[in-house]
Amino acid sequence: MQHFSKNVASDSFERQSFAREETLEGLIAHPDRAIRADFDRSGIFVYQAFNSEIANYALENGRFGRGFRTDRTTWVKPSFGWMLYRSNFARNPNQERILRIKLNHEGFNELLSAAVLTKYDSNVHGTKAGWDEISKRAKARVQWDPERFINKTKHPNQRAIQLGIGPLLIERYNSEWIESIQDATHHAERILTELKKGMKLTEIESPFVEMVFSPPKNVMRTLGMLLCSSTE
Repeated sequence: MQHFSKNVASDSFERQSFAREETLEGLIAHPDRAIRADFDRSGIFVYQAFNSEIANYALENGRFGRGFRTDRTTWVKPSFGWMLYRSNFARNPNQERILRIKLNHEGFNELLSAAVLTKYDSNVHGTKAGWDEISKRAKARVQWDPERFINKTKHPNQRAIQLGIGPLLIERYNSEWIESIQDATHHAERILTELKKGMKLTEIESPFVEMVFSPPKNVMRTLGMLLCSSTE
């Protein structure tokens, strides 16, 4: 079954109730922007792809070390489908290994709170000058790209969030926020094999259940997840 319609597991009610659905007065949810992720009460999963040197160290030590750059922004993705698209099923150079990283909720929410949109949005920033100013000081970035099914095709009306962790937050990401790291490469290999066999998207088992995760309403606003109710 495909990535977005898999039946949720038995703990789905708990996970669904844990995700808040707050909105600011006079604002409505953006029609195609929502954080979809696999999460539970102890944390939320994101994905990154690296070469084997970086991946092996991370898997052995539970944190990043050898080969991992801390002097530039590193991007995490809660959407496994988008990770498959970005890494071309873990076949792109230096993206041969896909890691499934569990972040604690405190760290993930701090990351969301620090993130600034990579592009000016009049619904969020008011003026471009205002966006320029906060963008210069941003410790993290956020951008919304077309969501991808697990066969890499675009979702017609959903966007996936990408979060860029800047150098000022990378050490905290690496030492305080990460709860566990798993190798998810075999899932990419299995899905690619099934696609090559001619299996349809609806016939392929998605390895993870991704549900809507709603952060606090003020954070939703800064992430561009809310619109003025008068906006068409």
